[in-house]
Amino acid sequence: VQNMGIQTQKVTIGPLSRLVHTVGFLKVPAPRRYSVTIRAGGWIGKLYAATNGTMIRKGQKLFTLYSPRIVAAENEFIAAQQSLLAACKTGNSGVIRDARELRTSVAMRLDYLGVSGSQVKKIEHSLRPMTFVSFYSPATGCLVDVNVRQKSRIDAGKTAMRIENLQSLWLDSYIYENQIPWVHLGQRVTARIAAFPGRSFTGKVVFIDPFENPANHTIAVRMVLDNSSHNLRPGMYALANIRTQPRQHVILAPRS
Repeated sequence: VQNMGIQTQKVTIGPLSRLVHTVGFLKVPAPRRYSVTIRAGGWIGKLYAATNGTMIRKGQKLFTLYSPRIVAAENEFIAAQQSLLAACKTGNSGVIRDARELRTSVAMRLDYLGVSGSQVKKIEHSLRPMTFVSFYSPATGCLVDVNVRQKSRIDAGKTAMRIENLQSLWLDSYIYENQIPWVHLGQRVTARIAAFPGRSFTGKVVFIDPFENPANHTIAVRMVLDNSSHNLRPGMYALANIRTQPRQHVILAPRS
């Protein structure tokens, strides 16, 4: 045995841990994508958000829209409000209740058409329709896919633009089937990006595909990374290490 250079060492029983290495690309999480969709066809008035890539705050004005359907609903709301004011003067509780229900119904229709509550209140107090209705951003994020121009027409159901919140990003990657027993939801992840040498970004596993790709025997794994610094960008390539839970009472042999 000595002439053959064979060495012997004792095996032990203890915990076994490992890092699962994988690679992938960053993308915008689907729940953080917001579409600004037109519910009543019309014409764009003033376009305040026109450039893709612009950072937008929640509640920021995006554009104004003239829509005959919205103006008609506004006039119905004004008539319902005037009827309610007249009913209040009668003191008849039944008449007041019916008039209030009618006004509420028309106000809900304006809400379904995309008219904000503050604008409905303004119409209620002024009793005058708004020719151009303002539309506001539903979230804070980056402006993408602007599909309208000033004075252009847009039909109901069309998406005027989208807002993508980049506060966190998905890292979609793939692992091999022999790594599946080690990977579980909630495990911590450390990712490195070529654009930021020496830095690491932390996250966790949020999705494991229940199906395997039979072509290459891999399983999709999705991780979410914090991007509150806004340094990361969708499309970036990342190297990731998944920290797995140690297995207890495993027979351990020295690497040598």
